[in-house]
Amino acid sequence: MNTIRWSLFLLVASASAATWTDRKEYDLALTIRAESLPKKRLELLDQWKAKYPQTEFRQVRRELYLSTYQSLADSAGMLAVAKEMLADQPDNLIGRYWCTLLIP
Repeated sequence: MNTIRWSLFLLVASASAATWTDRKEYDLALTIRAESLPKKRLELLDQWKAKYPQTEFRQVRRELYLSTYQSLADSAGMLAVAKEMLADQPDNLIGRYWCTLLIP
């Protein structure tokens, strides 16, 4: 499923108007894609968030956080990311889904 998600991510990224801030951001995203250990992926995602807080790929990054927290069985982390999604985009269906699932 992770491979499918990344394939979709790359397809959407190349087809959309969103652009990478610079080559380093792109390389960091590829490094995250290649990382198989969830804890290391989480560290890399934190680096991406710190270095590029306003990237056009914020939503993609949040979805990667969700899948990483899910791999770690960290429902509190998943809920925090889902709430962040809704704060930025109140109509975000992924954020609504996970909030609905995790809040009870």
